[in-house]
Amino acid sequence: MASERAPAGRRALIGRPGLSVLALGVVLLVTTALRFTVNRDQPLWLDETWTAMTVSRPTLRDLAHELHQDVNAPLYYLLAWVAAPGLGLSNAALRLPAALFGALAPVVCLWLPDRRLGRLWCALSALWVAGLIYSQEARCFTLVWALCTASTVAFARLLARPRPGGAALWVGLATLAVLTHYFAAWLALAQAGVLAWRLGRGVFRLWPAALVALPGLAWLAFHAPRIAEFAALGDSWYPRLTFWTALNLAREAAGSDLLAGLALGIGGALLWRRAGARALPLSPAETAALASVVAAALVLALDLVHPSLTARYLFAFAPGLLLGLAALALRPDRALRGGPALLVGAFAISAALWAATRPVPLSRNFSWEGASAWIMQTNPARLVFVWDNPTSPIIWPDSMARAGGFFFQRAGRALPADAVTRLGGDPNAILRPLPAEVAIIWIYDSTVNGTAAVAHPPDLAAPGRECRRFGRWWMNVYACRPAHRPVAG
Repeated sequence: MASERAPAGRRALIGRPGLSVLALGVVLLVTTALRFTVNRDQPLWLDETWTAMTVSRPTLRDLAHELHQDVNAPLYYLLAWVAAPGLGLSNAALRLPAALFGALAPVVCLWLPDRRLGRLWCALSALWVAGLIYSQEARCFTLVWALCTASTVAFARLLARPRPGGAALWVGLATLAVLTHYFAAWLALAQAGVLAWRLGRGVFRLWPAALVALPGLAWLAFHAPRIAEFAALGDSWYPRLTFWTALNLAREAAGSDLLAGLALGIGGALLWRRAGARALPLSPAETAALASVVAAALVLALDLVHPSLTARYLFAFAPGLLLGLAALALRPDRALRGGPALLVGAFAISAALWAATRPVPLSRNFSWEGASAWIMQTNPARLVFVWDNPTSPIIWPDSMARAGGFFFQRAGRALPADAVTRLGGDPNAILRPLPAEVAIIWIYDSTVNGTAAVAHPPDLAAPGRECRRFGRWWMNVYACRPAHRPVAG
């Protein structure tokens, strides 16, 4: 194939087609195996436990209740709820859908018409450390990654051939991505703006495709009041964007310090080599990558005004950013010899170090699974659960209580559970007078503004009650159980 015949110095990893396909196959097999094995049985942390509670609801009406009260988009919950009866509710089973979507996302890159670029993009996606990490988390982020990869490919195809059918496919995939994570709306808006810029008035010929988005828009209109309630509190529990928080976002989005440094360094070198070179027009794939850069820039700019961002929310933009990095390395106006090989080598080394060390994400320390098991060694009469966070007052107490008691329910030791969502001044004043046979779980992040436990540290010692601290660092789990109520039998 003529398109495959390029000077050896320009091809690096891509090389001869047969060799590159074989190497890519090995990368996909190895990284897929890692997604299904590393850290799969680690304790569920707060957000994962919320997923577990949601997908364990017995009826569709119960599920709809949880989808309404949650601030998150519904699609991942719905798919995991459908899968739960067959897969079960063990930690590994709850994480299985995320691993499946994480394995799928890199493969979607191969749908890109430019096969050389598609293979390099696929390799980088498969080796991306953050993608490996979140493939073992029972949350929506690998699904939005897969869908945004698909919508980015569909958008590149649409730019190459602006047809109503292609536009409908792009809008449909973008809508599914938004229904998985609301930050994907920024990507869809940026892509729409870039499409209008490229096509001019011709974009109006594609208007029927907008009808595909109507179901998603209807859900957003229904859920918008709930989203607004949480958004109003964002300034109190997200850090404001600064140079240091931006640096930390880059580190977390990459998944490792090494990968962040190498990717930024190689990307900077590729951009620097562009200086003075004859400008070439952007290809459809490069334009699709530009849309992701624009979307990420919009989100960062918004975060300066209203803090609402954490690193995992950048998953919607990761496909386009990785595509842009791959496209930079393959542009013929670059003079950096072996750019693709350097990129793949950097990603592969980072992934290998992660697989060898298998670090447990810090978030796993924000878990009351161990505290629940410790309490279950006794025979409490009921459970009182406290999530000490600025959002607690707007979370429905019945859902909070179910999340707090999830591990008891899963173990067949379900007990009456209540949630304290309005703490007032000192939570100790509410919790200390409780009877000793009542178990207590009080969780809080001491770095979040407005956390009551910072001003009033837990101190629930009382006759007949024993208490213990779980968690680690700034993620605190304080649990109490009856001292003299052993489990019968």
